[in-house]
Amino acid sequence: MNSSAEVYFSYNERLINKNNRKDTDAFANGWEAVTGTVDLLLDVIKSGMAYSVWFKDGVRKTENFVGSNLVSIDVDGNNRIDDAIAQEFSQKHLTALYTTCSHTEQEHRFRLVFRLERVIESSGEYRNLLRALQIMYSGDRAAAEPARLFYGNDQAQVQSWDRFIPNDVVDHLMKLNLEPEWDNKNHQQDRASSRSEAKIPLDLMLRTSKGQQVRFGDAADRTSIYCPHHHDQTASAFVGITLYGSRF
Repeated sequence: MNSSAEVYFSYNERLINKNNRKDTDAFANGWEAVTGTVDLLLDVIKSGMAYSVWFKDGVRKTENFVGSNLVSIDVDGNNRIDDAIAQEFSQKHLTALYTTCSHTEQEHRFRLVFRLERVIESSGEYRNLLRALQIMYSGDRAAAEPARLFYGNDQAQVQSWDRFIPNDVVDHLMKLNLEPEWDNKNHQQDRASSRSEAKIPLDLMLRTSKGQQVRFGDAADRTSIYCPHHHDQTASAFVGITLYGSRF
């Protein structure tokens, strides 16, 4: 682990594990911005303290977003830790992984942490980056908020690597067309499971938002499509192509 690489985050010592102290005021107040290392972040997590991005005046809300060079996503459900680690993107860029308080051997619940080569200072860009990573890992799409807090876990199983996401990959992820209407709360629950765990055959025929038929293997990056697994009234899905050529 490169212990000298700086990371920018805030933490709240009043929020332990899943707010064991029932301190609801701490959801918004008491966030302390720090410049530290990944090792420091992991110490904070293993102390049970919650962490997030930097906020103006230590008040957690999107309007106070200052920035960070850390991105975290929640992964649970049918996903397994070994499978997440084995992904090509993880092998190149995953910085850390830790189990959350809800983790069991039967149902893996964990968090992936990525260090970025640069600090993201735009809440919109940060949101796009979160979404891209969540779609890639079938993560919790409801967590695609720049001001999201992440609980620590004093019983966490932690793994870490000397890896980060370089600027060219950050730029590519932020440019993905990530469903502009996705923020509509009336559709969030339906779309949360829109990505299938099964690999999509390259010869599967898709219908684009323009009514055209195209093979999945021939569709261009960011092509807006009707979900092949649901009876969509609108084109609520898209084709994504990673920097390494993998499709999702």
